[in-house]
Amino acid sequence: MESVNQLVLRDINSGSILRTIRDHAPISRADIGERLGLAPSTISVITKELQERNLIRECGRASSTAGRRRVLLEINPSGGHFICADLSGSQLNVAVLDLSFHLVQSWDLPMAGRRGDALYDYLRNALHVARDWCGERKLVVFNIGIATPGLVEPGTGTVLEADNLSWYEFQLQERLQQEFDCPVWVENDTNTAAYGEYRYGYGKDQHVANLMYVTIGTGIGAGLILNGQMYAGSAGMAGEIGHVVVAMDGPVCVCGNRGCVESIASAQALVRDYRTMVKSPAEVDVTIDEIIDLAEAGDPVARSLVERAGRAIGLAVGSQVNILNLHSVLFGGLAYRGTLLLQSIRKAIDAAVLPNLREQLDVREASLGPRAALVGTASLSLDRMMKGFTSA
Repeated sequence: MESVNQLVLRDINSGSILRTIRDHAPISRADIGERLGLAPSTISVITKELQERNLIRECGRASSTAGRRRVLLEINPSGGHFICADLSGSQLNVAVLDLSFHLVQSWDLPMAGRRGDALYDYLRNALHVARDWCGERKLVVFNIGIATPGLVEPGTGTVLEADNLSWYEFQLQERLQQEFDCPVWVENDTNTAAYGEYRYGYGKDQHVANLMYVTIGTGIGAGLILNGQMYAGSAGMAGEIGHVVVAMDGPVCVCGNRGCVESIASAQALVRDYRTMVKSPAEVDVTIDEIIDLAEAGDPVARSLVERAGRAIGLAVGSQVNILNLHSVLFGGLAYRGTLLLQSIRKAIDAAVLPNLREQLDVREASLGPRAALVGTASLSLDRMMKGFTSA
């Protein structure tokens, strides 16, 4: 009978092997052993267990000029699934993702002003629909991941403050774990989107270890990846770029300060200022999408507001690039709507960033689009599963 220490060691090795296969597939058993410094017998036993659990699969043989070609391994996409929800937009997005983080099924549900406990009930019911869908197809669900706006307490998944959701000291992770009797993880939406881009989007394609993901919409927030790790700060509040002051005499922000980026460049700020500046009642009832379209078409009022928003965002981002020496800044949300906003942001960043840093800086739209937070949530869920891996 194995000792407790032997079981713990095997669990650690199982997580390390699975992580190595995820990051370097297709990869042979011999190459896994070389990377991890594990004996061939250990690799053989653990990879056999992972295959039996349907978590990995063989995917061909390596090319070789002499001798027997090595069998290659990769993650088995259908070996397990994650149920994820993204609360960052005007809709509640719920999805089932496989182990390759492809969307197997998704539901886009209007939130229609739901807040507080009413929103929680809406989310809970949507997650039940997703779990039942998986159950009907006999899909293995590892855990549930939630990406939410606001300040999330690290570890506990308590939403300390999310004004637009009316959640304060809201024990979201604990309540959902009791409801579903399975592991549940709750993270800030921009952090998860940043991690999704780093792990499976732009960062993976470009081999970048330092990036910032900025979302522009109801609020303006940023997620940071520093040296390949998600950085949330000591209180989980890193990335509050929307509350960087860029105009000391600017509008009052919801945080109480004046001239924050969010008070100038958020969707609400643009709609507010457009309504103030345009006198014709027929044009006052306008949405943010219409303002962006008007700006792209050359409307002088809309164009001036969008350009001002771009300058405010670019100034704040540029200061962070100077401090952190970032390689890449990726934009989501309203940045996908036309080109004027992103052009204005780029221009302001170029003016704010030091010349040596500007030469290597890449500023662009995020590559994963609206599903970045879902992919990031599933990826973080897999990371946690591997850290707490059990061979039972």
